[in-house]
Amino acid sequence: MTRKKNILIAIVGIAMGMGFAVTQLGRFAQDSSLNAWQNGVAGYTTAVREQVKTAKPMAVFFYTDWCASCKKLRETVLSAPEVQQFLGDFITVKVNPEENGANQALADSFGVVGYPTFLVIPAGDGAPKIIHRTSNATSAQFIAQCREALSL
Repeated sequence: MTRKKNILIAIVGIAMGMGFAVTQLGRFAQDSSLNAWQNGVAGYTTAVREQVKTAKPMAVFFYTDWCASCKKLRETVLSAPEVQQFLGDFITVKVNPEENGANQALADSFGVVGYPTFLVIPAGDGAPKIIHRTSNATSAQFIAQCREALSL
């Protein structure tokens, strides 16, 4: 009986380890397209200073780890080469309001009420424009929405 018990414990341990590894790899894959983005309130503050210096537009992506639509947006739209190339002309920031109170306060200041929320903030005195609240747009539609937000 002891041998069977040890084998069962080993199998459970291996399964738990594999589950942990898959979870961690999934989190890495979620954010791999956003690695170069500024992060959180500190990143937003840096981005605002950079925007003043460069006059580039800013993109701010509000998301949560549990949000399936956020994950879909990252995996199907934000990771697409044409979207990454297009956003290369932007100062980009990602903010998870659930990480801390400061991130939540930033989300609140923009009126974020659901996830994902993607903002385009033109350079200068341009007001932020919410362009995306769902994950159903194609890459081409997403780019068109960004361009339209910049021209408003």
